[in-house]
Amino acid sequence: MQILKSLSYYIHFGGSYFLLLFFIFLILFYAINIYVWSVQYLVHKNKHARAAILIYIRSSLALTGIFIGLALLSGIILTSVAHSTTPARATMLAEKLLGWDKKIFGVNLPLWIHTSANPFHNILEIIGPTSLVCYSFLALALGLLFIAAFVRGQKFSLAVLLAFVFSEILSTPLWLSFPGLTPAARFLYNITNTPLSPALAAESASMYISPAVTQFISTIKTLQTHDATPFLDVTNFPSMHIAWATLILFFGYRIWKYSAIILVPFFLLTVVATLYGLQHYGVDILAGATIGAISCFVAVKISKKIPDNFIFSPAKIVTRTLN
Repeated sequence: MQILKSLSYYIHFGGSYFLLLFFIFLILFYAINIYVWSVQYLVHKNKHARAAILIYIRSSLALTGIFIGLALLSGIILTSVAHSTTPARATMLAEKLLGWDKKIFGVNLPLWIHTSANPFHNILEIIGPTSLVCYSFLALALGLLFIAAFVRGQKFSLAVLLAFVFSEILSTPLWLSFPGLTPAARFLYNITNTPLSPALAAESASMYISPAVTQFISTIKTLQTHDATPFLDVTNFPSMHIAWATLILFFGYRIWKYSAIILVPFFLLTVVATLYGLQHYGVDILAGATIGAISCFVAVKISKKIPDNFIFSPAKIVTRTLN
């Protein structure tokens, strides 16, 4: 039950309900094909139609099993990560991740961008609310990518699915190793009531938090505690939002290169939102983009070597069977 509750939070927070709609889209696709071939078999007495019906049924059942399996696997991973640490350890790792930001970027990035020391602060407050919309509905874009990949070709959709799975597989060990609190949880609200160093306390106090960010964080806190035992949101390093945004940019461009006009700004706004919404550290972004790129590269290589099969290429298998 806790698996389903944790998964429910990520579904609502990330807009991942659209992935469920994509699943419904797939079922309708197979239902229509099964219906058409059933008419061929029952009305027109097409002797080959029965074979086509069986192929589409096997394909739809296999994809349903894969979808449910991935959903349960995600739930297990997210629940394990959320409950794999103590508040004290999550607090310590949050400061460690912020320390890495200081070493790499020279500033405590998620805190610094909200202070007057940031020369682009005024610009940030203009684009910030829009970036939070991109962040919140990233899974909507991911669902659209799945549909576009499916229309482009089932071999292509296999590559997208593999990249999605690889990104979670590669991220899980890091999530379990570095379950640090989000910048909002540690440095804005200090949910563990652990004293900050004087320097961090002063920087945190100097942050200007806009109403848009306040509402955004409030929504997250509500979802975390709604109908579920409260848990720590610690799947920060790497950022899966950035990994998925990388997948969307990579495969979206391969589907239609002119989509870059929309996808590049969408990617950049998602990057901004991870910091503006105080959900990630700078190192989370770097790690997320790296894992996303590796997942895309490996998925494309593997998908090219997998032969057509009834799961991902039912139309081709039907054509070969009837011929």
